[in-house]
Amino acid sequence: MKLSDSVDGMFNLDSIFWPILFIKFFSESKYRDEFIKGNIYSNTFDYMVQCEKEEGKGRGAAYEGISVLSNVHLKFHPQNSDKVLFEASVGKDGLTSKINGSEKMHMFCTTGVSANWFEITEKSDKQIKCKLSIPTEFEAQMKESFGQYVVVYPAADFINQLEKVVKENNLYVTHDKVKYLDYSVNPSERIQSFSSGNPDFYFQKDIYFAPQEEYRFVFPTLLSEKAEVIKLGSKINYIKDIQTIDDLIKFDGGLVIEAK
Repeated sequence: MKLSDSVDGMFNLDSIFWPILFIKFFSESKYRDEFIKGNIYSNTFDYMVQCEKEEGKGRGAAYEGISVLSNVHLKFHPQNSDKVLFEASVGKDGLTSKINGSEKMHMFCTTGVSANWFEITEKSDKQIKCKLSIPTEFEAQMKESFGQYVVVYPAADFINQLEKVVKENNLYVTHDKVKYLDYSVNPSERIQSFSSGNPDFYFQKDIYFAPQEEYRFVFPTLLSEKAEVIKLGSKINYIKDIQTIDDLIKFDGGLVIEAK
């Protein structure tokens, strides 16, 4: 039974920061080593768009930082008037728009491990013991789309470390879990967040990517056309027993939650 499916009032999951762990994948061991040293590579929203164009859907996403409307009929008219100036139809390829300059904005993406990743192994009145259990749909996608080298690291420690360095360097970071929406139906939530300039817009992706369970860091004031490195100044805290996808799948480490 999953931890997320069996918690009663005696156990306060709200007191735990979720996701409790992050997972980062790398195509080569040298990139993993650099990350462990505290060198955080961020890339642009446009880079993620180009990744899908060049490598297919999976690692990249064609509509990162881009609003799209598909299969709609548009009527254009002056403000405060019902007079139609002209009309246009948009097919399945969609009408895209973006905020000027947002393609140069940087992000850092990782996978967030939430309560549904833990399988209960033992439960009493005093505590719950559980082990890490990779969701089947995530396992299939990581083998197909991600690199084979892995770092698993405590989420709260990393966030504190990153926020401190960002502040010291007069940058700004906002971070949250990505919300997955069905882009095929022109979700009103995405349209509204784009039109109002709500930062939530940058934490939304198509529902196709939902198994990734992405947690994202966005740096609105870090603007360039190439990858940037944020140096934490010290090694990150991480689980040393996990180095590859195979290690992650076999890992039998767990979590103990005490009663209130």
